[in-house]
Amino acid sequence: MGLKLLAKARYALARFKGEQIVILSQVLANELNIGYEDMSNQQVVKFNGTRIKNTHHLAHLIDSCKGRYLCFEFEDSYVAVLEREAVAAASSSILTDYGIPSERSSDLLKPYVDSLESGQPSDQEFGDTPVSNYEIGSEGLLWA
Repeated sequence: MGLKLLAKARYALARFKGEQIVILSQVLANELNIGYEDMSNQQVVKFNGTRIKNTHHLAHLIDSCKGRYLCFEFEDSYVAVLEREAVAAASSSILTDYGIPSERSSDLLKPYVDSLESGQPSDQEFGDTPVSNYEIGSEGLLWA
C-alpha cells in the first residue's frame, strides 16, 4: 500500500459518522476487465460522479445504477469504466472461478441508510491527512 494511502488510513479523521476509506485491493482478472487487472490498493473516491461515503454507500450506488456504464474514479485521477450489463452477466462466473462464496458480506445486503446529516460537507476529501507524500520522504519507509 502506498505511503500516502497508509498515512490517510492511519491518521485521517472522519468528517461524519460512518465515513470510511474505500479501497480497491485487487482486480480479479477476467475478459471483462482487461486493462484493469494490475490495479491494486487504490482509493475509490467517486462512482458515476458521486463521492463515496463508505462501502455500503458504494454497494447501494452500484445496485441502483440504471445507466449503461459503471464509472469508478480513484485517487490520483485514475478511472475504470465497465459496462453495467456485462458486469451483471459475468459476476457469478467470476465468483465461481475464484472460489468466492458470495458477492458481498451480509451487512451490505441490508438497505442503505444515508447517515450524512444535512449541512455536512459531502464533496470533500476524506478527513484531513496530516502529512503529504513530500513530508513522508524516505524516512517514512521506516515506519511503513
